[in-house]
Amino acid sequence: MTATEAYKETIWIQRLLEELGNKQQKTIVYYDSKSALHIARNLAFHSKTKHICVQYHFVREVVEEGSVDMQKIHTNGNLADVMTKPISIDIFIWC
Repeated sequence: MTATEAYKETIWIQRLLEELGNKQQKTIVYYDSKSALHIARNLAFHSKTKHICVQYHFVREVVEEGSVDMQKIHTNGNLADVMTKPISIDIFIWC
């Protein structure tokens, strides 16, 4: 579900930039969840994903289209983690 929201925002920004005369070829969205990456890239039906609403399968369509790409990032390099998890002093200084 977070991937869908991130992709919708990314596409909105791409279209805004295109209207301003700066067309983006491809945008990369980074995720540290292997399962989110697998679900988005694997087109086979999974019994564990049947509860996901159809609107959230939008990510698969965007990945196939190629305007936005989804890539893995290690948790240690994920800057967004400081907003959602407790951090140590070392990570705070690094950020």
